[in-house]
Amino acid sequence: TRTEQVELQVPQCVIKGSDPAAGEIIITAHLFEGYVKMGANDNMSGSAVILEVARILNDLIKSGRIPPPVRSVRFLWVPEFSGTIPWVNQNLERTRKALCDINLDMVGLNLRESRSFFCFHRSGFSTASFVNDVMESYFRFVGETNVEGITDNLGRRGFACRIVAPTGTDDPFLYRILSLHGSSDNAVFNDWSINVPGMKMITWPDNYYHSSEDNPDKCDPTQLRRAVFISAAGAYTIAVADDKMAGRILSEQYSGATVRLGIQMAKSADMVYNAGINNLSDVYKRACYNLEGVAMAEKSAMEKIRQISENPEVTAMIETRKTAVDNILKEHLSALKEIMIRKSSYLNVPAVNLVTDNYEKMAMKIIPVPTRKAATMGYGGDRRHISSLPQDFLSKYRYSRIVNTSETAGMANGKRNLLDIKKMVDAQFETESPLQDIVNYFTVLKEAGLMKF
Repeated sequence: TRTEQVELQVPQCVIKGSDPAAGEIIITAHLFEGYVKMGANDNMSGSAVILEVARILNDLIKSGRIPPPVRSVRFLWVPEFSGTIPWVNQNLERTRKALCDINLDMVGLNLRESRSFFCFHRSGFSTASFVNDVMESYFRFVGETNVEGITDNLGRRGFACRIVAPTGTDDPFLYRILSLHGSSDNAVFNDWSINVPGMKMITWPDNYYHSSEDNPDKCDPTQLRRAVFISAAGAYTIAVADDKMAGRILSEQYSGATVRLGIQMAKSADMVYNAGINNLSDVYKRACYNLEGVAMAEKSAMEKIRQISENPEVTAMIETRKTAVDNILKEHLSALKEIMIRKSSYLNVPAVNLVTDNYEKMAMKIIPVPTRKAATMGYGGDRRHISSLPQDFLSKYRYSRIVNTSETAGMANGKRNLLDIKKMVDAQFETESPLQDIVNYFTVLKEAGLMKF
């Protein structure tokens, strides 16, 4: 065997929007991952689906059945990571103006036979955006309308809006809505150096993943057709969104925000219920902080509606919905306090007095903002700049306990302080990132010339 240097190509096509300054919707699928990793589901399925999405949207627009988009829709068939990273870095200005990346990685598996789900991974809190709710709404639509039951939410039996291929299964749509996950090309866009919402669609688990058994017979034409519909509908909705659509999307966002805050409330309550004498104070503080972190992310996502509308009425709606989120947060924190008081009574210890300690007060005074150097470094630039710092300095300011450094750095926007950033990071992951490490990390980024505060 031998290894050779070759030129990797990134095929692409664009459905041009009417406003070149309005940003793009980027749709990606990796056409190549490695000679021993090329399979039908991974990822000829994703590559085929986005080709079909491009064909369908182009035909519908050219035939006059749907209006041309305001924003361009760009399709990229990339060598996974090895092609995505160079393309993004060579098109940095264009990429950073994009509204999102929709990444399709392994989307064709026969779900029932593989005991799998079609998973939608939202982008992280650092790139919180309305685009997540747009895509999620289409997953839920297909899920609600392609399932059998005595009755469904539409008051009918059977599939209400059938999406089935002639040669495919007649199975219900099995899907999951999940949080941030990388390990594919969406991670490049989510990286704090790019800071574009990167969402991932994937069938998982896949028993044939990276094996010689990943053949076309494992895929389901019905699943592929549903992936085409969700991708095309989601991308087109974002591409044509105007003032009227902005209001509808904001309503969808707010609905989802109330659900996600409710889920976090249940998690926070469970944390307090399971706390013991020795950790009740710390657990209660984190439970409250997690709720605050989710609320901040939801409001940040609502702010992104301004990317598609600057209408004063829409702006007023954004502020109203953000206030509503704050009110929900207050109710949840009040309820959580009652749970804590009851728990402390059971443990026969004093109720926790939630206070901001001195180190947290110090962190609240640090409000980082990325520098011009950070804005132009491209993907991977932070690691190059950090590695050039003196080793004794890096040894002094360690940050290895941060769960996700990219999410952490991506929170810096000149408005959030380091305690806010910690809350938003911790709310996404089970493992807590120590505030000391977060302070150290931003100290390192400042020394590298990538942050200022």
